Amino acid sequence: MQSFSINEIPVEAKAEWHRILEEVNGTPLHLPDPWLLNHKPEDISLVALMSGKQAAGIAIAVRQVHRVMRFIPATRSLVMPAPPILADCTGEYREAVYQTVLAYAKEKDYQTLVIEPRWGDDLSTIGCLAGSANPEVTEFVLDLRLSLDQILGAMHKKHRKNIRTASEAGILCKQDSSIEGMMILQAMQAHAVDRGRDRGNIFSSVDERYYRKAYTLVYQNGPGHLYLALRDGKPLAALACLESGKKAITVRSGSSPEGYELSAMYLLQYELIKDLKQRGFEELNIGGVPLAASESSHPQHGLYEYKRYYGGRACVRSRVTMKLQ
Repeated sequence: MQSFSINEIPVEAKAEWHRILEEVNGTPLHLPDPWLLNHKPEDISLVALMSGKQAAGIAIAVRQVHRVMRFIPATRSLVMPAPPILADCTGEYREAVYQTVLAYAKEKDYQTLVIEPRWGDDLSTIGCLAGSANPEVTEFVLDLRLSLDQILGAMHKKHRKNIRTASEAGILCKQDSSIEGMMILQAMQAHAVDRGRDRGNIFSSVDERYYRKAYTLVYQNGPGHLYLALRDGKPLAALACLESGKKAITVRSGSSPEGYELSAMYLLQYELIKDLKQRGFEELNIGGVPLAASESSHPQHGLYEYKRYYGGRACVRSRVTMKLQ
């Protein structure tokens, strides 16, 4: 089996990390910027898996220490918020890379390895992880290499109708990644959380400090971009995304009550698709829902249908929680 080495790159070495990220066609979730919102720089490792001088894959790793009581030894977990991205997706190569990841985690004396169920590899098909991989999330990924007509044709007719409805209502969309735009997103998200709670969904809400920090770390000069839908200058919906290379992912969104009535988010999502296509992007991940949301009785079934009806590829993502000691 092929062997690999691990090269840890400092969070500050952004140019080097971007170069390697581009080499392996990584995703925005493999940038440190979004994870610095909730973690200290010293707790984040940028991990390059090397085959000689060539990058075989990359991963973001977060060190977490859990202590219940002072007199009980702390436990240490290595958490990957997204699966590693690999330069080669053949079975033997993938197996060897993940064996290297496991050896690295054990060598660093971690008790647990956690890989979150986000954009990346199908962990349930990797031998050394399969016993610890549990399918949890369905994500929907759009192929932006298709023509706009093909993308529209793959959408559910309800989505096409809602896009027309919003357009005919005089709604205009623009990119606005300013601090003012972030405050609009916060207000829209707060309404989305309240609306979700009324429908039995529990979504997390964050305060103004988080959005100000997000602006500084991610949206001011980073991979984050914010799009707004407006009517007569009044904001109706907001949609945030992260970009890297030729891939993008939507991360936060919300609408006002009027925005929901006028289907503003449908038009905003479509305008984002058009903008990304125009700028040469090839893939858009519009986010995920719990795997069980495909059942009509699930509280997030409506969100599942909303995402599914855009016509993207449904991808099941697994969470790995593996005891190493």
